[in-house]
Amino acid sequence: PYDEEKFDRVVSACCLDKDFETFGAGDQVEIGDRGLTLSGGQKQRISLARAIYSDSDIYLLDDPLSALDIQIGRHVFAQCLKIMLKDKTVLFVTHHLEYLPKCDQVMLLHEGSVSEMGCHQDLLGTSAGPMYTELFQLYQSKYDKIQRHRLLSCLGPPQDGDVKTPQRGFSRMSLHQLSRHLSR
Repeated sequence: PYDEEKFDRVVSACCLDKDFETFGAGDQVEIGDRGLTLSGGQKQRISLARAIYSDSDIYLLDDPLSALDIQIGRHVFAQCLKIMLKDKTVLFVTHHLEYLPKCDQVMLLHEGSVSEMGCHQDLLGTSAGPMYTELFQLYQSKYDKIQRHRLLSCLGPPQDGDVKTPQRGFSRMSLHQLSRHLSR
């Protein structure tokens, strides 16, 4: 049976409120060949909303945040995975390493097999997770450079005697790219 309050919570958790406002018919809009064309991020958020609304015991989420921008991805992770699905079993597959410290267990796949498994803290810096540690440290190093670049960009152009800003064109690496980099 339809539960309007639950529906509204799911829509909000999946950041679909504003999308529905812009659609002429709101959540009743026709999608597809004869209707509205959705972006990849909208499709992902709608699929996730449908899954969450179904109220299953087990969720298999294959990179559900991949087409979302950083802010929306963080909101969806926090509201959907950490709040709405907190009492459910969730297998969350992702290339976004920033979410791993917030997961109960981490499984690192290498060449099609589980190479390391445990909670983030147990894997980090121990012999139980050497590949995970190296991967996460590389990610953290790149993340720190991006943050420094953003901070320096906010401060304006360098003045005489200031520290020079990192080079522009710095890009995020996916887990796949990091893995390839580490296996060289």
